[in-house]
Amino acid sequence: MGFLRRTKPDGDAKGKREPQAIDINSAKYIKPQKDTGRKVLRVILWAVLIFIFASGTLALARPDPVGEMQRRQDTFIRQQQEQENLLFEITSFAQNFAQEYLSYEAGRIDDYIRRVSPFVSNHLTFSGIQNFRHTARATYVQAYRVEQYSANQYDVFIRAIIEYLPGPAAGTDTEAAIERETTALKVPVRVLAPGAYIVEDYPVFIAVPGGYLHNPVPFSGQEVDRTVNAEIERVLVNFLQIYYEHNQTRIDFFLSPRANNAAFRALNGRYTFHRLDNLRSFRDPERPDHILSLVTITILDRNGQQLTQRFNLLLHHDDDRYLIVDKDTRVVDLRYNFGR
Repeated sequence: MGFLRRTKPDGDAKGKREPQAIDINSAKYIKPQKDTGRKVLRVILWAVLIFIFASGTLALARPDPVGEMQRRQDTFIRQQQEQENLLFEITSFAQNFAQEYLSYEAGRIDDYIRRVSPFVSNHLTFSGIQNFRHTARATYVQAYRVEQYSANQYDVFIRAIIEYLPGPAAGTDTEAAIERETTALKVPVRVLAPGAYIVEDYPVFIAVPGGYLHNPVPFSGQEVDRTVNAEIERVLVNFLQIYYEHNQTRIDFFLSPRANNAAFRALNGRYTFHRLDNLRSFRDPERPDHILSLVTITILDRNGQQLTQRFNLLLHHDDDRYLIVDKDTRVVDLRYNFGR
């Protein structure tokens, strides 16, 4: 055992030297080295390649978070726009119908049916209406609310002003005999397809909206003394005269650098400042150089008709000057809070 011996094959030429036996247990025998390090590197390399491939595959399969967010946002905006367009078309359709439905002319029942029929479902009929003896015309028609009844049904609430004209026997002074009434009606509309709508039943007259109650909150705070209020009054009277009667160049003199000039576009004489009726000014306790003035004035239109205007003005007291920072409508329920 332990020896490797090569035997002489049959037919070998005589005289050739026979190979010596090799003892594999001797010190002279060198065992072949196993390439373990290279195998380890090969395994690591393959592992890295597999990891990179798997990561790339997952990255391709997984949606990009930023792209997905943008896609959802675009989808939401598109759906919102589609809904707004749908409501606009429904209200326009209902308003056009109400215009025809509320208007009729004496002796022209056929014309009325011809105008109204294209808007309504085929199960509705107006043939039973007696011929008109008088004339009515809708001079104002406006939808003020839309309620969804089902997935493709909507109720459109419309406010209208109707002029009732007298018949031929009323005389020649027709305009003096015209009566005007405000009415409201609820129009049931069905969506048949994109852009296709129909009034699916007779509209119902309802009470005219109005009579709502609201208790406004008056502004309260630390009012400035009479001397300061008088100084502010002089500034504001000059400003208001220029605002209504002159051009933009002179207005800029009264504005703070922080003011939004777009909110102070001059009216160039379209109206005339008549008088300042009431002025109350309040100092901001947290910023004493800021004063809020509540103003009621009277202006005149081109016919000399008096019109009332109310607004609030935020002023900044800087180097003995009162500069206007902001101007807005209303003197109650304000967003400012001066220590209330």
